[in-house]
Amino acid sequence: MPLKRATILANPHARRARHFDPESALKYLREQGYEARYEAPAGVEALTKSAKQVAEREDEILFVFGGDGTLRLVAGAIVGSKTALAALAGGTTNVWVRETNIPFDGHKAIQKHLDGQQVKIDLGRVNGEPFMLMVGIGWDAEIASHVSAGLKRRLGVAAYVLYGIPLVPSLRTSQIEWSTAEENFSEQTAILIVSNTRSYGGVVSFTPKANAADGLFDICTLNPRGLKDVVSLSVALLRSKLPKDERVVRGSASRIQIHSAGHWIQVDGDVIGQTPATIEIERSALLVSVPGGELPDIVRKQVS
Repeated sequence: MPLKRATILANPHARRARHFDPESALKYLREQGYEARYEAPAGVEALTKSAKQVAEREDEILFVFGGDGTLRLVAGAIVGSKTALAALAGGTTNVWVRETNIPFDGHKAIQKHLDGQQVKIDLGRVNGEPFMLMVGIGWDAEIASHVSAGLKRRLGVAAYVLYGIPLVPSLRTSQIEWSTAEENFSEQTAILIVSNTRSYGGVVSFTPKANAADGLFDICTLNPRGLKDVVSLSVALLRSKLPKDERVVRGSASRIQIHSAGHWIQVDGDVIGQTPATIEIERSALLVSVPGGELPDIVRKQVS
């Protein structure tokens, strides 16, 4: 009987790299009957190439040690394959790991994946760039555009605070025109979120009912009319009680067009450029590994 195949693909620059022992992980996988290998490619191109090769070999499982940015790149490379993506927490906020109840300890996480289950989820694309979590357009992406990868690795979430606070006085809402198949919108907007999942940065939730397996993005925009609104909406967001009024627009769609130009875009924490943009979903296209037992809400298919 041929051995099952597994690969550990690690971002060598991941913030939590010192917490991971690849030799111990490989030993454990081999003890569990896997033909296992470890790769730590440097750079985006090498990372995606390695991931594609793993999918072409049809490895049963691909463990990815890195942050949400690493996960999204690997997801884009293996989408549509029979290889399951198994996340190992290595990044700054590790939102996907938190959303799916994967342990932060690398060895425990591998055990959970091997004893776990595999489900198909939706993968998002914005101007062709893959994402697992969400797209942010507006103030969050503008702040993120000032934060270097090195600083994010060293300081984590604090890097965004460090750069964000001095920028606050200069931030202004912008007229953002966007549309779904059903509706057109044009608002003075601070931030527009198009999300496949619920947690934003592991801190707040713009889209508390999002589901990564329902074929739709959840949409939320904040449209403050002055400083007083900025403060009140920020407090409401932190308390998970955004108001139901004209300052907050919610919706869902499988395809969104951002027509206005010149607004920064961030996907899963990575700034990828500026609008205009087309945001589309690839339904049930990505096989992922999650712990056993009851499926997390974020990946549980809804029963109508």
